[in-house]
Amino acid sequence: MSSHDKSKKKRDRIEMEGDDSLMDMERPIKKIHIKPIEPPPRPKPEPEPKPKAKKKPKADPTALQLCLENLLTIIQRKDVQGFFAFPVNDAIAPGYSRVIEKPMDFSTIRNKIDSGQYTTIEGFRDDFHLMCNNATIYNAPDTIYYKAAKRLLLIGDKMMTQVS
Repeated sequence: MSSHDKSKKKRDRIEMEGDDSLMDMERPIKKIHIKPIEPPPRPKPEPEPKPKAKKKPKADPTALQLCLENLLTIIQRKDVQGFFAFPVNDAIAPGYSRVIEKPMDFSTIRNKIDSGQYTTIEGFRDDFHLMCNNATIYNAPDTIYYKAAKRLLLIGDKMMTQVS
């Protein structure tokens, strides 16, 4: 059998088995024209963000504010349990808003100091007394809240008599 016959038999066998890989090698290659890929259009540049409004620099605290901040910090440290740190609400103390007309706490006092609402130490003292008295009005004398308010009132009054 000639080499030509052998290759013909081989091709016939490959075709019957379904393997076109060798057949493909013998076929001429078609040239395919591919269009070049165009880059996507560039997005329009976003406008420069507007500068955020600068916060006004906080004015230097007055001598009274510095004094009251210091006094508040010292007194607040005496409230170890943090009973007077934040406003009391009815969820924490049922019926509080019906009993106490004007609530007061250390965070409210601090906000009033920071915003310059106190013009005298007496205004600070009045809010401090209000906070302690509210606790003694709402709570029974045998509770820790009542006792803490009385203790805090004595300490705060002693400190404020030394300041004024």
